Amino acid sequence: MKQTDILIFAALLAVPYMLEAQDGRNQTVVVTNKFSFDSSAIEKHQLEMAVPDTLNVFEQSFNYSVFDKPYEGAYEFKPYNLNLKPVTGQEENKQFWMKAGIGYTLFPELDLVYEPVRGKRCSFGIFARHRSFAGDYRKLGVDADGLFIQARNADGKREYWGGWNYDMDNEAGLNFSYDWARTGLSLTAAYTGLQQRDWLSVRSLDQAVADLKVYSKRPSSKVINYAAYLSYRFGRDNIQSSPGNAVLFQHNMRFGFDFTANMKKKGCFSLYAGADVALYSNALTHTALVVEFLPKYVWQQGPWYVKAGLRLDIPVTTDEVENWNGGSSFSQYAYPDVAVSYECRNIPLNIYLNVTGGERLRSYSSIVDEYRHYSIFSRHSDPSVSPEGNLDFSHPLLKNEVERVNAEFGLRGSIRSVFSYNLSVSYAEKASLALEAIDFASLTLRTGENASEVPYYSIGYANAGQLNARAEAEYSDDWGTVGLKLLYTDLYLRNDAPQSYILPAALTGNLDIRFNIMKRLHFGLGCEFSTPRQVHCGSAPVQDFKLPAYGDPYLGAGYTCNNMISVWIKANRFTGQTIYSTPLYSERGPKIIAGMSLSF
Repeated sequence: MKQTDILIFAALLAVPYMLEAQDGRNQTVVVTNKFSFDSSAIEKHQLEMAVPDTLNVFEQSFNYSVFDKPYEGAYEFKPYNLNLKPVTGQEENKQFWMKAGIGYTLFPELDLVYEPVRGKRCSFGIFARHRSFAGDYRKLGVDADGLFIQARNADGKREYWGGWNYDMDNEAGLNFSYDWARTGLSLTAAYTGLQQRDWLSVRSLDQAVADLKVYSKRPSSKVINYAAYLSYRFGRDNIQSSPGNAVLFQHNMRFGFDFTANMKKKGCFSLYAGADVALYSNALTHTALVVEFLPKYVWQQGPWYVKAGLRLDIPVTTDEVENWNGGSSFSQYAYPDVAVSYECRNIPLNIYLNVTGGERLRSYSSIVDEYRHYSIFSRHSDPSVSPEGNLDFSHPLLKNEVERVNAEFGLRGSIRSVFSYNLSVSYAEKASLALEAIDFASLTLRTGENASEVPYYSIGYANAGQLNARAEAEYSDDWGTVGLKLLYTDLYLRNDAPQSYILPAALTGNLDIRFNIMKRLHFGLGCEFSTPRQVHCGSAPVQDFKLPAYGDPYLGAGYTCNNMISVWIKANRFTGQTIYSTPLYSERGPKIIAGMSLSF
């Protein structure tokens, strides 16, 4: 398997900041996202590493996407997700890249990559990333229609949760790779930290992560190829809250092996075997394991690509967790892994059909990664346990998520090399689908205020059917690009639990426009939007609520000074709307950030 991961930090909120490095002989910015018609790349199984395998050779030519949108979907935020893009071009001789900025209200950003050693066989690099917010969160109220709105005092002024609130994540690590004649090795070691403080609790989640990959370097025409993966994560979450203090330790290990036998014109056969293990201590005591086997056959001839596989997922648990779906009532054990695509020869059009499924071990760190303000506190179902409505440790966070089947049909192609599109529709049946939730309890808050009935953020699990329809289109030319993304989601809950699930927005999208002027000056604007999110209360004796719709316009500009320095500015959230990075957590004020980028 060839190694293509190259570390480029992205996940930024709305802007043309990656304008930093261009060859002084040809100041050209490439802002294209052309569709690649390599059907064989539709699905290539590989163990997803906790920290991406980043440096094989640090040929760091940057993808000059003028904007990274403020949200990749309604309320979606993945703090540890680095956006690594293998690109080629003018930056292959650069060894150092840094982007730094700060703004109102105090949103410092830092991305740094440095590779002091780069050879034909050996490379070594370091990287760092920081994102944070410090300021006030909006206090929320509920109007007569059940809509969560910003609370106001008797004088009509907006109210905020006072005190020193913050939300920040940090990441730093190193990469090492070495190539032998027929074998390659890559190693990534990193620290990731999530520190938060709000009206309810103070958290410090610290994790050490290590990833190791060994793989064969033989050409794909050879008969046998292999790759072995090992990933280990140790985490400690320290939560101080009015319901109590908790310390949780997690050991999470993932390992796997890929074996591929190429039968030339008859296709190839591959077998993947691996496991995902999570062990907990202190606040939670539990061990969970999912063992996976995936044999599959892949055949490609002319315009046709066919993959036929069967995924076997076997869950194991050492503890009796109430309603945990590691038992036979939820686990399906056998899941399809099938893909068929046809690439039209006369027109650039690819027609594809994928049918997949599987079981995912929901580790504590994966829950926090996806649901940023989640903690292990929850109101107990038995009122006698917490008569004041205060929270305890009752939440069954260790449920596995089971995708019984997921069928997707789509079309993707381009017109005259300047217009590309991707249209798809999919339906999935899921068991123990993790959903954001809102509950209410009478809490004595960290701010010292008297106990009051306030909403708090949590998660719940539901069996559901999910329908998605996606439409993506982009026009790209020398002057810039215009892109549109739309996602329609409909969720059909199969069970009625006493929790207030927050359903996905029916429609979310992003309109993005980018301009290049004189090949040095860059402008961009766009708008992220979402319809309201319903809060499905199930059998809970409370009224129905909903989170408001929003349309969040964003602006940005950048100027490339020379082949080493560029400056940029970006802004969003300046309309005064209540927009949630996480439900119930809306940051105060607009977001305006300016900074500079260096590369040499």
